[in-house]
Amino acid sequence: MSDFFIETADKSDKKAIQRFYKQQRYSARFLGDDMTYLVRDNQDIIASVIISFKDSHSFLHALVVAECWQHQGLATKLLIECQKHYPRLICFCAPELSPLYTKNGFTAVSLIDLPEDLQLRFKAYRKNHELVPMIWRHCE
Repeated sequence: MSDFFIETADKSDKKAIQRFYKQQRYSARFLGDDMTYLVRDNQDIIASVIISFKDSHSFLHALVVAECWQHQGLATKLLIECQKHYPRLICFCAPELSPLYTKNGFTAVSLIDLPEDLQLRFKAYRKNHELVPMIWRHCE
């Protein structure tokens, strides 16, 4: 596990990232002003996360680890990398993944605690998925 390192994706990685999500049967889109972090095994992407920016908040989404690489700490590594760069992260996670986020310092919040644009996005997403809104803030 320690042989893997986090890369910051560049524009030339976009098609490979989209292919990775499609292979994982995960619907992920770039939302505009995004930063993507990924982990590779040789040239193959095995884990990825997207951070999208709007106003003063960073929205963490599409944290996916290929099934055969799960339970090896890659998701935690990606979360820690994101926490190094952003003082506040907001995400929506499936209830069964909330322990992973809680273990990494995220706190479940109510809908009203989210910025207005993310409240609208959360309402739209939860029509098709059960989700928990969570926030991580850098402690000063």
